[in-house]
Amino acid sequence: MNASASFGLSCRALVSGAFPAGTTLQSNGTLRGTPTAAGTLNFTVRATDSSTGTGTFSSAPANVTVIINAGTPTVSSVAPNSGSIGGTSVTITGTGFTGATAVTFGGTAATGITVVNDTTITASTPPHAAGAVAVTTPGGTGSVPNGFTYSALNRKCRIYSS
Repeated sequence: MNASASFGLSCRALVSGAFPAGTTLQSNGTLRGTPTAAGTLNFTVRATDSSTGTGTFSSAPANVTVIINAGTPTVSSVAPNSGSIGGTSVTITGTGFTGATAVTFGGTAATGITVVNDTTITASTPPHAAGAVAVTTPGGTGSVPNGFTYSALNRKCRIYSS
């Protein structure tokens, strides 16, 4: 997600608070960058302009509230990517997992879900048919098609005759 906001006039200064991490105030008054975290930030800026030729103009401080929504998560891999009918422990890697509210395999909820960090989730597969592995966060749902396949149980049968 990229952020861009303009405060006008020719020179700006941060009076209090902090800009969102990953963004900077450009000389043209644009707050630009890629925020590294979702949340609400409050800061105060002051604008000045001496281009009118009549001396320095200084605005009153302006309070600004920026709300950064979480981006849609991406799922890049599932390891292992196959297992038995259910209960296989897997590690899901990707981005934007912080605040994950659900993990599904072919539309069925996983169990034992742990969000390790923003790029890693561990979970156990449910008994279900193969399908997409999806991670849902407040920012949306990301998935990898056919992210997990179920392997048949390897059972050997012996036939005895008498």
